[in-house]
Amino acid sequence: GDCVIRRERLTVAATPGAVLCGSWVLKETSRGTLDALHLEGDENGVLEPCVLSWGGPWLMDRCEVLSPGGIAVMTAERASMLLCRCVLGGVGAGDFAANALLTAMHSRCLLEDTRLHHAGTRAGGGAAVRAIDCAKLSLQNCTLEQCKLGIAIFGAAKVSVLKGSLEGVLVASFLAGPESASADSVLLVRGASLPANLWGTMNRPGRVEVVE
Repeated sequence: GDCVIRRERLTVAATPGAVLCGSWVLKETSRGTLDALHLEGDENGVLEPCVLSWGGPWLMDRCEVLSPGGIAVMTAERASMLLCRCVLGGVGAGDFAANALLTAMHSRCLLEDTRLHHAGTRAGGGAAVRAIDCAKLSLQNCTLEQCKLGIAIFGAAKVSVLKGSLEGVLVASFLAGPESASADSVLLVRGASLPANLWGTMNRPGRVEVVE
C-alpha cells in the first residue's frame, strides 16, 4: 500500500528480505532516514513515483527502489535528499522505469555509490536521470547500467558528475532541453568513464565542462 510521512524526524529500517509495494510520500515537514528498504512500485500506479520527497533532509542508505514503468525516486519543491549505496531503476529488461531519478523545482539531491539500471523510457524523456526547473543534482561514484539515455537537463537545472561510470548507457550520456542554453543550466563532469556518444541532441546546457 501507500505510505505518507509527515513526522519531523523518523527512522525506518527494513527486516532483511522484506519487499514493500506501493508508494511513499515524504511531506514538507518530514525528515529522517530510510535504511535498507526494498521498495517496488505498484503496477496499477505506474505514473506515480515510488518515493516522492517534498521535505528533508532525508537519507536513503542501502535502499533498492524499483518501478515498473514509472519513476523510482522523485524530489520536488525544496526537498533535500542524500542517497548512499542505493539501487534505483526498473524491475528488469522487460520493465524499464521511466526515470530512475527525477529532481524538480528547487530540490537538491546527492547520490553516492549508487547504481541506476533499466531506466529511460519515452514517457520519462528517455533518460535514466532527469534534472528540471532549478534543481541541483550531484552524482558521485555512481554507475548507470542498461539505461537508454543517461542524464537529461532541462530548464536551469545544475548537474555535476564526479567519477563513476556511464558506459552502460545505450544511446548517449547526456541530453539537454532546447531552453537550457539560455536558462543558466550547468553540467560539470570530472573523472567519469563515458561512452563515445556523449550527446543525444544538438542542444547543450549554458555551461558545460567535461574532463574524463
